Amino acid sequence: RTTIIKMSMKSRFTTPDVRAMVRDIRGTPIMGSRVANIYDVSDKLYLFKFAIPGVAEKYVLLLESGIRFHTTNYTRELPDMPSHFTMKLRKYLRTKRLEDISQVGNDRVVKFTFGSGKSVNYIILELYANGNIILMDSDYIVIALLRSHQFEADVTVKVNEVYPIAYTTNINSDQTIHVLPADEFLDWANRKLVESEQQHPVPVESPEEAGPVDKKDRKRRRRHLTVKQLLLGQDSGLAVCGPDIIEHCVLSAGLSPSQRLDQLLQQPAAVRALCEQLQQAPGLVSQLDLPGQPGFILAQASSSEPPEPLQYMEFSPLLLLQHGAARVLRMDSFEAAVDEFFARSESQRLARASKAAQETAARRVEKVRADQLRALARLEEQQRALQRGAGLLEQRAAEVEQVALVLNSALDSGMGWRDLEQMVASERARGE
Repeated sequence: RTTIIKMSMKSRFTTPDVRAMVRDIRGTPIMGSRVANIYDVSDKLYLFKFAIPGVAEKYVLLLESGIRFHTTNYTRELPDMPSHFTMKLRKYLRTKRLEDISQVGNDRVVKFTFGSGKSVNYIILELYANGNIILMDSDYIVIALLRSHQFEADVTVKVNEVYPIAYTTNINSDQTIHVLPADEFLDWANRKLVESEQQHPVPVESPEEAGPVDKKDRKRRRRHLTVKQLLLGQDSGLAVCGPDIIEHCVLSAGLSPSQRLDQLLQQPAAVRALCEQLQQAPGLVSQLDLPGQPGFILAQASSSEPPEPLQYMEFSPLLLLQHGAARVLRMDSFEAAVDEFFARSESQRLARASKAAQETAARRVEKVRADQLRALARLEEQQRALQRGAGLLEQRAAEVEQVALVLNSALDSGMGWRDLEQMVASERARGE
């Protein structure tokens, strides 16, 4: 039985992505090259240019806090003035060589080493939650960072403090992969199910005792441990594989990642099939360390109007079972796939922003034109009213002349304006 996984737009790196990208960048010419300059493309995206000896063209590395890192072949618009953080990066890193890049533990944290000896500096790129970019000295004391963060009363990520790596990564956790035999897996899964039911008990009430239950409480009561949640637990021996590889193994066993664990444990054959397919996990993780591997972009037809040729949905260093419903674009490397994916995403975002700006400008022009047309209509109405008045004056010129003579005579005789108004009112009352 095939389970179809609905694709959603991927926007940031996963743990396997980090591992594969570290592998690819280690094979590029920027390793051992000097930093020529650093720019801030946005408040989270930073561009490092590297000078390669004997090569006129500069190599470019992008670091985006909380999102991604990769080299790029695409140009980007750069600001005229660097930010304060960029100036700090330039001060400490310019002309230094990129000596090493590594994944910290098995987490979405990357360490870049610039220079050597006492003059060494480190950049830590955090790709989880809100992300961060931290510049440190040789003793891992923070020199500059994008944002400060407090873990505990005496543990803070901030300037002039040692970077608390034990709090920001899983470096102290077991990084090995353990796949249990079916019998041991069954015992362990049953224990985890009991623990989950104890943490989230489902109360049994008689109809008389049961009162109204709000939606949040009903949702909490119905929470069940799923197969995927079980395998992503820190004590599963498979958590280091990440959700994508685990999902692939579950699907390979003909199961749904969202299947309830209590239902699975009632099917011994399904448990054995799952344990057999989980044997793939170590090999898939090892593949992330092998140089020369391709990368993949997963795409689907666009539903927009007018339709775009192809809409990129995901990037991946591995072609997994859940990708079967997508159109797969194979690239020479994962690095190339990520660069193409984000370049297309950025261009589409800029195109949408440009289109929205044009539509806004057009609406403003239309509003001004409508206001001007309304003002012109009012002026034309005033003109017609004045023309009608002028026509009446021409038709009754003699009568107007007589009225003017009477009024002038009254004024000449010393009559005041108030008396004059009363006289005009009485004449009107008589119909004259």
